[in-house]
Amino acid sequence: MTSLILGTNAIVLDSVKNYFRGGESFWDYFLTILDIAIVAVLIYLVLIFIRGTKASKIVLGFIILGIVFLIGRVLQLETLSWVLRSLGLLILVSIPVVFQPELRRALERLGRTKFLSKEIF
Repeated sequence: MTSLILGTNAIVLDSVKNYFRGGESFWDYFLTILDIAIVAVLIYLVLIFIRGTKASKIVLGFIILGIVFLIGRVLQLETLSWVLRSLGLLILVSIPVVFQPELRRALERLGRTKFLSKEIF
């Protein structure tokens, strides 16, 4: 655990050093900012899509479980971490089942967009 944290800290420290040394080009910074912006927009769209549905409460529950898991890891609560890690596979399997109505609605909405031309299908 501590080696993971130390390794992550070293990567972050190297990135900060490269930033101040000018180790990366403008294009690298542009792609990084574009990458972050695309992910932020996708997260925003997902949150807008599930707002007001039953899924929003389930997502909140997943976020709370994630926070509890992180707290357990930081405080080195081994039993709690083991239980939550064991639930991880169960949660991954249950996501499509729980979110089935929302996933279906999202795929239907995506299929109705003019992004794909009707001549293909």
